[in-house]
Amino acid sequence: MQRLAAAGDDAGLLHAYSEMAESYIRLHEEGEAAGVYRNILQQDFAAASGQLYARMGEVFAALGIEAESVESRRRADKKRQR
Repeated sequence: MQRLAAAGDDAGLLHAYSEMAESYIRLHEEGEAAGVYRNILQQDFAAASGQLYARMGEVFAALGIEAESVESRRRADKKRQR
Protein backbone atom coordinates (compact mmCIF):
# COMPACT_ATOMS: atom_id res chain seq x y z
CA MET A 1 0.00 0.00 0.00
CA GLN A 2 2.85 2.35 0.77
CA ARG A 3 4.30 1.81 -2.69
CA LEU A 4 0.94 2.49 -4.32
CA ALA A 5 0.54 5.68 -2.30
CA ALA A 6 4.12 6.79 -3.00
CA ALA A 7 3.62 6.16 -6.72
CA GLY A 8 0.41 8.18 -6.69
CA ASP A 9 -1.58 5.17 -7.92
CA ASP A 10 -4.94 6.20 -6.47
CA ALA A 11 -6.90 3.59 -8.42
CA GLY A 12 -4.56 0.82 -7.25
CA LEU A 13 -4.67 2.06 -3.67
CA LEU A 14 -8.47 2.24 -3.71
CA HIS A 15 -8.63 -1.31 -5.09
CA ALA A 16 -6.25 -2.55 -2.37
CA TYR A 17 -8.28 -0.85 0.37
CA SER A 18 -11.52 -2.23 -1.02
CA GLU A 19 -10.15 -5.77 -1.22
CA MET A 20 -8.78 -5.51 2.32
CA ALA A 21 -12.16 -4.39 3.66
CA GLU A 22 -13.95 -7.23 1.89
CA SER A 23 -11.44 -9.71 3.34
CA TYR A 24 -12.18 -8.42 6.83
CA ILE A 25 -15.91 -8.78 6.19
CA ARG A 26 -15.48 -12.38 5.04
CA LEU A 27 -13.56 -13.01 8.29
CA HIS A 28 -16.46 -11.43 10.26
CA GLU A 29 -14.20 -8.54 11.31
CA GLU A 30 -16.60 -5.78 10.31
CA GLY A 31 -15.01 -3.32 12.74
CA GLU A 32 -11.69 -3.66 10.93
CA ALA A 33 -13.47 -3.24 7.60
CA ALA A 34 -15.05 -0.04 8.91
CA GLY A 35 -11.58 1.30 9.70
CA VAL A 36 -10.48 0.64 6.14
CA TYR A 37 -13.66 2.21 4.80
CA ARG A 38 -13.00 5.31 6.94
CA ASN A 39 -9.66 5.65 5.15
CA ILE A 40 -11.49 5.56 1.82
CA LEU A 41 -13.90 8.27 3.01
CA GLN A 42 -11.06 10.45 4.28
CA GLN A 43 -9.01 10.17 1.11
CA ASP A 44 -12.06 10.84 -1.09
CA PHE A 45 -10.92 8.76 -4.06
CA ALA A 46 -12.27 10.07 -7.35
CA ALA A 47 -12.43 6.50 -8.70
CA ALA A 48 -14.67 5.25 -5.88
CA SER A 49 -17.93 3.98 -7.33
CA GLY A 50 -21.43 4.53 -6.09
CA GLN A 51 -21.64 0.79 -5.48
CA LEU A 52 -18.60 0.91 -3.20
CA TYR A 53 -20.02 3.85 -1.26
CA ALA A 54 -23.35 2.04 -0.90
CA ARG A 55 -21.55 -1.03 0.46
CA MET A 56 -19.62 1.14 2.88
CA GLY A 57 -22.88 2.74 4.04
CA GLU A 58 -24.35 -0.70 4.73
CA VAL A 59 -21.36 -1.76 6.83
CA PHE A 60 -21.31 1.48 8.80
CA ALA A 61 -25.08 1.25 9.41
CA ALA A 62 -24.81 -2.36 10.60
CA LEU A 63 -22.20 -1.25 13.13
CA GLY A 64 -24.24 1.77 14.26
CA ILE A 65 -21.73 4.26 12.86
CA GLU A 66 -24.31 6.78 11.72
CA ALA A 67 -22.21 9.74 10.52
CA GLU A 68 -20.08 7.62 8.20
CA SER A 69 -23.13 5.69 7.02
CA VAL A 70 -24.94 8.89 6.06
CA GLU A 71 -21.85 10.30 4.32
CA SER A 72 -21.27 7.08 2.39
CA ARG A 73 -24.87 6.95 1.24
CA ARG A 74 -24.75 10.63 0.26
CA ARG A 75 -21.70 9.95 -1.90
CA ALA A 76 -23.33 6.86 -3.41
CA ASP A 77 -26.38 8.94 -4.39
CA LYS A 78 -24.14 11.65 -5.83
CA LYS A 79 -22.28 9.09 -7.98
CA ARG A 80 -25.58 7.63 -9.23
CA GLN A 81 -26.77 11.06 -10.35
CA ARG A 82 -23.79 11.52 -12.65
